[in-house]
Amino acid sequence: MAEINGDEILAKDLNAPSMFANILRARAENGFVVLDLGYVPPLESSEVSLLQQEQIRVSQRVIMPAEVAQMLSHMVNQLLPGDADDFNPVAPPRA
Repeated sequence: MAEINGDEILAKDLNAPSMFANILRARAENGFVVLDLGYVPPLESSEVSLLQQEQIRVSQRVIMPAEVAQMLSHMVNQLLPGDADDFNPVAPPRA
């Protein structure tokens, strides 16, 4: 796959929907990476147990080839302040 710098791509994004997300689930399936994004409003300490019992609504799903996911990871690491090697998200263990 040829590499293209994102700054070299012309894109019309004026009407692209934007949604805030503060939760993320990522998984790999058949050479693709699937990102599910959602939003959970700030919780009171008494609401945490309720959240663990209810499903969280996914508001966006992004599916991309593994190569594009690698490019995304590289670009995110370049955008983060400090040492890019410090950014190593860890998925929670599966129950």
